[in-house]
Amino acid sequence: MKLLLIEDNLSHKAMMEEMLAKARGLSFTLTHANTLGKGLDILRTANFDIVLLDLELPDSTGFDTFAKAFAAAGPTPIIVLSGVDDEELAVETVKVGAQDYLVKSQINHHWLIRSIRYAFERAHVEQELKATQIELERRVGERTVSLREANERLKKEIIDRERVETLLKDSNRQLAGALEKMRPRSGGIGAASASAIDPQFIHDLRNALTPVMGFTDFLLMSPDHLDDSKTARRYLEKIQTAAREAVSLLGKKSPASETDPTHEQPPSNEQSMDSIQPKAKGSRLLVVEDDHLVRDIIGIYLREDGHQVTFAEDGLDGLDKFKDGTFDAVLTDRSMPGINGDQLAQEIKAIAPEMKIVLLTGYGEMMAAANERPAGIDLVVGKPFSVHDLRKAIQSVVG
Repeated sequence: MKLLLIEDNLSHKAMMEEMLAKARGLSFTLTHANTLGKGLDILRTANFDIVLLDLELPDSTGFDTFAKAFAAAGPTPIIVLSGVDDEELAVETVKVGAQDYLVKSQINHHWLIRSIRYAFERAHVEQELKATQIELERRVGERTVSLREANERLKKEIIDRERVETLLKDSNRQLAGALEKMRPRSGGIGAASASAIDPQFIHDLRNALTPVMGFTDFLLMSPDHLDDSKTARRYLEKIQTAAREAVSLLGKKSPASETDPTHEQPPSNEQSMDSIQPKAKGSRLLVVEDDHLVRDIIGIYLREDGHQVTFAEDGLDGLDKFKDGTFDAVLTDRSMPGINGDQLAQEIKAIAPEMKIVLLTGYGEMMAAANERPAGIDLVVGKPFSVHDLRKAIQSVVG
């Protein structure tokens, strides 16, 4: 064990060396300084296990000696050696940080060695406790950060859920409005064929169904957006089935139909939506759509697949944004205020003949039946479309 003895009295130094030599099971290396200044210099350049400090030195006396040594010693424990039995001074030094206070005339080698041993052990325990406290504070800090991040994620999930629920309610109101318009004309959807219904109403109904189907697809891909994922999935599958049946009531096959010319066969509800992996990722896409609900679900689909998406609210806005940006493909609605999708496609092709343009329209079935594809359009996708339909369309035009 390495000891530093700061003591100006050589006879006392010799006495300490004699006592230390009698220790059993301990070996000491003693370094000596005869002034406080020299002792502090040694402390700055070397490490010790214990400091034995006389308070009455040529360059410092009393409590001030201890205060200076204590400030310089850091974690190294100090045992005070004094020629004066001063109880008040002893209490003060121990209270501030001294490990022990020994009166030279009253100690023997047993007391000295026991004091050194106890001081060393106490200091070791104190250092371990301090290290443990620091580690606990670090862990608490990390845990606090983790809890804060988890809380932020939970808040975001709640906001996302409320947003989806709001959009679904808006979509259902839109659907109910379209059905109400159709009922007087057809005498009931179930009794009428799609050909007997005004095409504009068919378009309105398809537009209304698009976000209904879209958000159910999205929630099926990520059922953890709702608290009870199993229950949520079961009910959302029922909503999706009802939406597909609503489309078939108009005389059009469901998007799940193998014979529908505007849709590919999507996976069954038993198959995970996550298994439909997008092949085209990271494309720069311009989406032109005047219905904010449809824009929202398209945005969720495309951003989930890692695409960079720019939105425009109508044809003129879309043309301006196309001129200002760089894109790999354009997805556009057909019926829009200002200029429609057909006109927008022609304007874009005049600027960039190689640009791929996908038309998203509620008239998809009628266009397929008439073998109609407007000039400038590379692909027609009928509404309502699924995530599978949209991914396949983007893969087809972007590659």
